[in-house]
Amino acid sequence: MDDNVYLGVWTNWSRGSIFGSTLTMQREHGNLLIAFTASFIGFVAARFWKILCLGFHRFWSTPKPQHTLYHQRQIILRNSSAPEASLLSLARLLWAWRRLPVQRLALVAFLALAALASLSGFTVAGGFSSSISTAAGNEVLLNGNNCGIVAPLVNLSEATVQDAEADIRRASVQVNDALNYAQQCYGETNELGDADCNRFVVGNLTTATTNDRAGCPFQDSICRATGSNLELDTGYLDSNDDLGLNAPEDQRFAMRYVMHCAPLKTEGYTSREVASNRTWVRYHYGEVESGSLDNVTILDYTYQVQDIDSQYISEGQGAWLEGKYFILSAKAASTLNGKPYGGSYNPIPELQVPDGDLSVVFLSGNGVGFIQPMDDGWYQVTTPWRTIRSTGGSGSTQSYRPNEAALPMGCVEKWQWCNSAYPRETGCGPLASGYDAMFGAAPLFNLTVKDFDPSRPVSPTEPGNRLVWPAIMFWGYPSTLPSILRHLGARALESQTRLSDGLQWPLPNNQWHLDVKHWFSTILASIQASFVDTALGNTNPEFDKYVLHPLTDVERTLCSSQKIHSSAYTSFSMFGLCFTFAMGTLIIAISFALEPFLSFLYKWKKYKPYAHLEWNTNTNLQLHRFAHEELGLVEWRHCTREVPTTDPEAYLACLDIADPKHPVLSHRADANTTEGKPEQSAVSSSENSNLKNHVTVETVQDDIPTYQPPEMDHMTKPETPLSPTDESLTIGRASTGNSERYDRPVSAISSMAESQSDPQRNLGVAV
Repeated sequence: MDDNVYLGVWTNWSRGSIFGSTLTMQREHGNLLIAFTASFIGFVAARFWKILCLGFHRFWSTPKPQHTLYHQRQIILRNSSAPEASLLSLARLLWAWRRLPVQRLALVAFLALAALASLSGFTVAGGFSSSISTAAGNEVLLNGNNCGIVAPLVNLSEATVQDAEADIRRASVQVNDALNYAQQCYGETNELGDADCNRFVVGNLTTATTNDRAGCPFQDSICRATGSNLELDTGYLDSNDDLGLNAPEDQRFAMRYVMHCAPLKTEGYTSREVASNRTWVRYHYGEVESGSLDNVTILDYTYQVQDIDSQYISEGQGAWLEGKYFILSAKAASTLNGKPYGGSYNPIPELQVPDGDLSVVFLSGNGVGFIQPMDDGWYQVTTPWRTIRSTGGSGSTQSYRPNEAALPMGCVEKWQWCNSAYPRETGCGPLASGYDAMFGAAPLFNLTVKDFDPSRPVSPTEPGNRLVWPAIMFWGYPSTLPSILRHLGARALESQTRLSDGLQWPLPNNQWHLDVKHWFSTILASIQASFVDTALGNTNPEFDKYVLHPLTDVERTLCSSQKIHSSAYTSFSMFGLCFTFAMGTLIIAISFALEPFLSFLYKWKKYKPYAHLEWNTNTNLQLHRFAHEELGLVEWRHCTREVPTTDPEAYLACLDIADPKHPVLSHRADANTTEGKPEQSAVSSSENSNLKNHVTVETVQDDIPTYQPPEMDHMTKPETPLSPTDESLTIGRASTGNSERYDRPVSAISSMAESQSDPQRNLGVAV
């Protein structure tokens, strides 16, 4: 089957033209795409957070003096690479300033929550990236390269014995497959989670109506009961949604299948015949043909079987139960133009149905013992038979047998075809027999009865092909009650599941309802398989000469339109993929284009200069420049770019860890050595001497007054500037000549001091 799956982009019309666009690929390639999508979403998350950080940073940027928490918050926003990194930094910031009033920490908490929300949202999105695949399901499209219908008996007039034998072998395999699928995937105890039940687009075709109080489908006089019969109706099965034939709504068809069954009376319809020392019971529900094609004999009875006493030998006559099974036999009559047509069975008038195909099913006990009596409408087991003793034990129980040699039941099958291009009220043919339903719907598909050539129907029109091709499948596949019972026999009975060694264990009193439902499910499973098997084509070389291949473009399109479920492939929603990658690419593009755009506005329009420069200078490398530039050691360039630069041969200050609890930057001449050779100082000795002669740095005085700012609403920009003596600014006092002045704030450089104990020690800065 793997070679029959279409790989690429196609439209799943069950989801519409937009959402139905689907990409199918092999499972291993699909896993790679899922992994790549998850990684892509992670990258988009980082770029989305970058946009938020830029927006928050510029929104709260202000040239007015601010407290330390403001600057640290802005630095975190500027240097955040991903929401998880920001969340961690903001959490640390909250912890470090946890003793501040809650209102002063509100903005930081808000940013932490925003980072958490962004992280959570994109993490979930990344985790659900596989839903792009599950949204499309595991439906795949068959390519139909080997499409064909195996029909050995498509032309009965020219069929040979070998053709009939090939047809029997083919149909037997198909019916048994349908039986197994129905047992596993239909009914109240089915397990649709099983992989074997997920082959078709729907696990099973539902029964729209179940009427277990139906009337008699024939003349009331022949039915055993008139108000406890069973009628099953599928309702309208859509060719796309239910059968998997992928097509837009105006190119679909719908089909409906109805089965109506009722046990039949035997009084007045039986006779007894003795032949070869055996007594036979004959059932007269119509005439049947017997013999070969060139020597046909008309029998005046429908079915005969040994009488009940011959089937159930009395106790002590040497026979027992092992190897005993029911006998199930069926006679079928098709209907054309409201009358019985063809076949070997001509039913009596009481059973003739003008709007359906008839099957009369005979059930014989054939020596099977029942562990308890049952007043079932069909089985009729109330006659005591033999006493059963347990093997190796002393207990015994009474067994029972059917009341009659054979118990008949009549079933009527009806079909209906609709062209979905029309409203349901006007677009359906009659609910009738197989032939009449097909021919009655022909005008809705621009066909006539003559277009259904018996050898190989073909239509010159597109609507016509949408009926002709399913019609060939219908005639060539065992999807009717007679074909199911012909190949399965007694195995078609649901009661067989409780039959062991010729002994039938207790059955419910509506067992025949369960049997008919089982037949109905088997037929529905066969219908499902017919469409898929046709698209897959023949796999047995023996049947190659019997294959009917598509003859028109529409038939070939139908062949390549079959959907199935497959776990060997992965199907993706193209809408989901395109939306994910389009939106992600847009976010990435905005994140990379936003800063150059704002730089352009600043350069040409001087738009928000402070916000622009604060964003540029809050980078790690610019802050690094600030720390070293305050020492006055080197000259810096590109001071508003991402990466500031200096003389490539210059050496910057080193970390002085004399006080491990308060490390500072220090520029020491004796530290600048390479391989035992003294290095050039970044500041010449003359510049050093000149700096010493003109700048005298004192330590910060403890008695410098500080300013306690009033409480502010930290969710908005401050409206008034802080005092120059705000607590966020620690003022150092520098002496030049005989005058004193307040110099740079310690936020840029906390102190500049010349070491008195080490004449080689240059300027230092505490950070």
